[in-house]
Amino acid sequence: NAIQEAPVMHDKDKEWAVRVMGRLCRSAYHENQNLVGMLMHRSLQVTLSHGICSYSATAFASYGMSLCGIGRIDEGYRFGQLALALLERFQNSSSEDLPYIFALVYTCINCYVDPLQSLLPALRRAFDIALRLGKIECSMAIGRRTSSILLACAPDLNVAAEEVRRYYLHMERYNHVTMKLFTLPVLQMMLILMGDGGEDPSRLTGEVMDQDSALEAAAKEKCGLAIIDIHAARLKLMYLFGKYEDAGVLVTEVMALKKQWPMRGDDVIFDEAVYVGLIAAVMGRMRPLELEQWTEIAEDTIKTFEGMSTHSQWNFLHKLRLLEAEAAFYLRGDETTAAKCYAEAIELARKHKFKLDNALALERMSIFCSETGQAAMACNYSKQAETAYRDYGAKRKGDAISRQSHTTVSREASRCAGTISEEKEKSAPRAAATS
Repeated sequence: NAIQEAPVMHDKDKEWAVRVMGRLCRSAYHENQNLVGMLMHRSLQVTLSHGICSYSATAFASYGMSLCGIGRIDEGYRFGQLALALLERFQNSSSEDLPYIFALVYTCINCYVDPLQSLLPALRRAFDIALRLGKIECSMAIGRRTSSILLACAPDLNVAAEEVRRYYLHMERYNHVTMKLFTLPVLQMMLILMGDGGEDPSRLTGEVMDQDSALEAAAKEKCGLAIIDIHAARLKLMYLFGKYEDAGVLVTEVMALKKQWPMRGDDVIFDEAVYVGLIAAVMGRMRPLELEQWTEIAEDTIKTFEGMSTHSQWNFLHKLRLLEAEAAFYLRGDETTAAKCYAEAIELARKHKFKLDNALALERMSIFCSETGQAAMACNYSKQAETAYRDYGAKRKGDAISRQSHTTVSREASRCAGTISEEKEKSAPRAAATS
């Protein structure tokens, strides 16, 4: 409250300094994050020393984003709310910064606390305002972040893909290579889940992008964040379509890249982190000689989501339960805990309206039941997972589960037929001897 009600800055040179540093922060984010930190803190210092101005909201929003990026969610959220309050206080003179501040607050701060679905109306409003004000690059940035949120929580994949396609075409119109590189992986992943792509659904190639060309373009642009985003989408597809060995190799590469971008904390929001943990659990079973390494990755991911769940059970608790289930089953062999956590993950994802996560939890429960000899329950959960994927719009994934179910049923039928045949052979001599 003291900051919000602080005296207005009267030194025009200082006011312009805060404005220019805010603009430089945006440009530096993708190039030099150390420079971002220096500019952001200097901007705050000028504001706190010389008074509040219409551009101070950007400084506080940026600071809130950085706090959330290092896990100080409660403090970051307060600064995000302060930025929105200052935006309201200076509404006549700060309207040009509204889209950017909304983008920072709703996609880098509030997403850790408020239900993801609730952020979409504000982001769509910010996109429209940015277009109206002629802030083309800002509108693209909002479109990119909105696309990632849609992938995480949209109720209908087909509708979400059309919205993301509109954002992409907007970027295509202005030929903004970097923003296209950020958005294309999201759109192509959506299209692959719906049925697009080649024979290998884990390869991020199809209607709107070619995986190799996109990686080459990102390297040419020296955009490490885009490379991470491309690999993040690949990780998800690899896990969803059972390419665990390939995913295990890619996880190591992604974790090394992330160390170069310490301010990028949105991997928790956009599911990259949860898939890293899920892959680690499976890899621990598949590579027993590397069990310690994969267990550490899985447990670190669980700790992260335990912390996140204290800020928003709505967004994170169902993910935490799925991670706990996979770790319990694949890494510790604790079937009782695994069954309980799978069931909770299914119910929480359904209750909180995360359709893709609900379908995934149902599928993993089916696999768990199959591997623990509960054939009837495995079949039931498999059918539920297939229905959930199709209801979400992920037709290709639904088809994959259907084929897998038919294969499993055929294999089980063959096994049963073989068992019956063996029993007949064993009983025949006894019957002859009796007669």
